[in-house]
Amino acid sequence: MGHWRRQTEHWLASEELGEGASDDMLGRVFAALPPVQPSQDFARHAVQAVWQRRARQRRVTAVMTIAASVLAAASGVLAYVLLGGASGWLIGSIASVATRPAGPLLVATATAVEWWADLTRISSVIAGVVAMPQNTLTLVGIELAAGGALYALHRLLRGDGFRDPGPLCL
Repeated sequence: MGHWRRQTEHWLASEELGEGASDDMLGRVFAALPPVQPSQDFARHAVQAVWQRRARQRRVTAVMTIAASVLAAASGVLAYVLLGGASGWLIGSIASVATRPAGPLLVATATAVEWWADLTRISSVIAGVVAMPQNTLTLVGIELAAGGALYALHRLLRGDGFRDPGPLCL
């Protein structure tokens, strides 16, 4: 432990004096430092700690699941005791009202997903057609012709007095 401290003091002294050998001395300091190595049992202890944590997490999850089930059952029994015979009717009504819209909702969701899938197929086909080089050139030509036609129409309408002769705006 003392060897690297002596080397550090020599290095700091050479730095203060401005000697050119300070880089050499710094290399000696790092060479004198003891290597940092984990103990032989480090990996075993780390893996054992991870397995214990996972086992504890599984136990907590199991206990919480059982506690939630017991709480749900106890609340059902309590409702039955407090409400008497009406509790069966009440629970049946709640279940009926809660599940009645489930069928149409599932059908609507399935239909929406089918429509979405069809639209994605159609849009990918359209994108493939538009991205073809000959179609791209044709589309650019059509856009230029349409722009020219709009400009000519604007000039014609401006000359007939339909608009005030003002600045050019499309």
